[in-house]
Order: sequence, then structure tokens, then C-alpha cells
Amino acid sequence: MQAAADSNVLVDELRERIRNKRAIAVIGAGVSSATTGGNPLASWKGLLLDGVQRCEQLIQSLPESWGDIVRRELNSGDMDDLLSAANKIEAKLKRIGDLGRWLISTVGQFQIVDPTILDAIQQLRIPLLTTNYDGLIEKRLSIPHVTWRDASQYERVIQGEREGVIHLHGFYEDTDSVVLGVKSYEAVLGDQFAQTMQQAITSLHSLIFIGFGKGLEDPNFASLLDWATKTFGDSPYRHYRLVSWTPIVGQM
Repeated sequence: MQAAADSNVLVDELRERIRNKRAIAVIGAGVSSATTGGNPLASWKGLLLDGVQRCEQLIQSLPESWGDIVRRELNSGDMDDLLSAANKIEAKLKRIGDLGRWLISTVGQFQIVDPTILDAIQQLRIPLLTTNYDGLIEKRLSIPHVTWRDASQYERVIQGEREGVIHLHGFYEDTDSVVLGVKSYEAVLGDQFAQTMQQAITSLHSLIFIGFGKGLEDPNFASLLDWATKTFGDSPYRHYRLVSWTPIVGQM
């Protein structure tokens, strides 16, 4: 029964952090996937695969094997390969001025099929951050989006002075804010305000990661979590990743 006991302790701790407004929800692609009924474009890999096809359709000068090379990188499962593929797609679409149109025609068209998880997140009544580019949260909760480039609004949301969803990796309508490939990751990693705010949030709150898998391995979060581990290695306060769990029958 030790596992069950430990699990109850964690749940009680998490509830206490939420009740005392010492927690922040960080929402990943899994939430968009569930909300859209499993739309393949809701995952980063699915979106990038669509980007490969978009490049092939619009850029006649692409080398014949370009698409196959990028798809192999996307299917390798390695984060470095994923970032390399994303960088290629981002560069090509930016070069022909189509990045914004592509985002609008993909994530900008998401529809809410099942609002259950968004309604549950709203009940937490804590600040909301997301790595998703879409506006599903805003649509359901009727609150505005704020990107990592909107310094004053970002701070007001964290301070509880206004409602909003902070898009850590950008919002589809603001192409310059979108973090997709290596160069755009370098932009957010090199932005002093964005990094300072993320560190401040991590220092003062428990982060609750909802709908995350490999997304925690991306350069922005990897850098943040590495910093937090080195700085607060002995801290009594935890960060949490919510996962679905099915108990084994007869498990003790």
C-alpha cells in the first residue's frame, strides 16, 4: 500500500499549493489533442509533418529528397532531430512569407470537441501558461492571450491583476512570437525578460505540467528545469506532472 499512500500525500500537497495560490498550470499539447478530439495537428510532430507537406506543395525548388530527409528526422524521436526538422520547415516557410498563413490554416482552425479538461483547468483558478500556439483555452474560458513578448501584460497575469493565458512559445496570430525551430528557440532563450520571469515563477510557485510528454525535453524547459534543479535541489516544494494512471487489479 506504500505507493497508494505516497500518491495520497502528493495529491494533498498539490491541493494545498493550489488552494494557497502557490501553483501555476503549464499546459501542453496533450490538452489541445484531447480538446480537439485527437486532431493530429495538435501535436508538435503532427504539425511539423503538415509543415513538410506544405513546403513540398508551395516550393518547387526544393531538392527532391528534402521532404524524405525532414520526415526521417521527425520520426527519429530524438529531440535534436525534431528541432533540426522544425528549423528547416520554419526557415522555408518564412522565406516565402507563408509561416503565418500556415499557422492560421492549421492551429488557427482548431475547434473544441470535448471541453472537459479545459473546464477542469478553469476550476483551478490559478495562472495559466501554455506552450501551445492555438487559442483553444482563450475560446473556452473567454480570456485573452499574452505572449512572452508582452512584458507588461505577462507580469500582470502572473501577479493576478488581469486574466490571460501566457503563451511561452508564442501565439499563432503573432508569428514573431512563435518558437518553432532552433533560431526561434535561441530568441526566447536569449530574451532576458522571458527567462527571468520563468525563473521567478519557478522559484515562487509549484508548476503543474498538464498534457506533457517529450515536450519537457525542449531547450526552453530543459534549461529551466536544469536551472531549478541546481538552484533549489534541496527545496521542500515540488513541481508536478499530471499523467493518466490505471491501477493494476490486485496491486498492493
